[in-house]
Amino acid sequence: MSNNHVAYEELYQFILGCLRKVGVCTESATCVAEGLASTSLFGIDSHGIKLLPHYVRAAKNGRINLNPKYQFTLKSHCAGVLDADHAFGHHAGTVAMNQAIELAKEFGLGAISVANSSHYGAAGFFAIKAAYQDMIGLSFTHADSLMLSANGKRPFFGTNPISFCAPVEGEEPFYLDMATTSISWNQVMLSSSQDQNLQAGWAVDENGDGTIEPKLARALNSIGGYKGYGLSMMIEILCSLLTAMPFGRHISSMYKTPISEHRHLGHFFLAINIAAFTEVDDFKKRLKEMMTEIRQEPSKGIAAVMCPGDPQKAHKKNRSEKGIPVLDVTWKEFEGLARDLEVPLPNVKRG
Repeated sequence: MSNNHVAYEELYQFILGCLRKVGVCTESATCVAEGLASTSLFGIDSHGIKLLPHYVRAAKNGRINLNPKYQFTLKSHCAGVLDADHAFGHHAGTVAMNQAIELAKEFGLGAISVANSSHYGAAGFFAIKAAYQDMIGLSFTHADSLMLSANGKRPFFGTNPISFCAPVEGEEPFYLDMATTSISWNQVMLSSSQDQNLQAGWAVDENGDGTIEPKLARALNSIGGYKGYGLSMMIEILCSLLTAMPFGRHISSMYKTPISEHRHLGHFFLAINIAAFTEVDDFKKRLKEMMTEIRQEPSKGIAAVMCPGDPQKAHKKNRSEKGIPVLDVTWKEFEGLARDLEVPLPNVKRG
């Protein structure tokens, strides 16, 4: 648990400072700092600030190109391919989604595949960028083999997440960001660091049998049985075959592969210009009406019926006021980074 709370801007500056000290170019460092800090602000702690120590190691040891030279090839009016030159995934994804948005402004749709990238954090960090531009945004990535195959004994596909975001009248965008497994692998690691058991049905051990102990987990169950498995394969096709990147068990592990080796990850981004199909204001108003009706649906318990993204919006409001909680184990790692890199620790509000 944690009694340390830190403001978003403090964490952003700390992450930026650490990355700049290890030689990451300003643009890449800025994208990663924004990605990690905003993801924690939204309450997605498994893909937020806790990843900074790993990213610093990746930058220092050669996995990440500190000053990437992107190569973008426009394949048609509204589709292109970005070679990320082994950049941080946050930077590559930001460049790609921005390009997709620009294409969608002119042609109604913008689709960008990304090759030779690395871990990009939370998928929603990119999809919501389109929603802020009054567009629908979709973001996909693949990952190393962590999902137990349907009827299988070992994993083949990764947690392969999908994010879908859309603008709403009078509030933050509709925000769906989900792995195709019951949880993400980073959530397993987070539970392990806090000595917390997993929920039954989330993970399996080396024999393919269910386990609630994170230290025994070797693979994750898919959402909805074979349906989640099918979704994961769909995302693998978008992120591996459209990008000519490795697929399935050929994808290198985030944590087990030597930190000096590139990962050759692929992503896929899509921006849909709502104005090419209907009036933007009408779309946003009707989506607001839909979400309001969903929230008014009768609940069978104490918790209200919510829309996807409602918990993240609540986290953002709360953490903007009270600060982002930093786990004790993460804070100790931050202290080490501050000492080794001579970067000032962020100011902490204790409570």
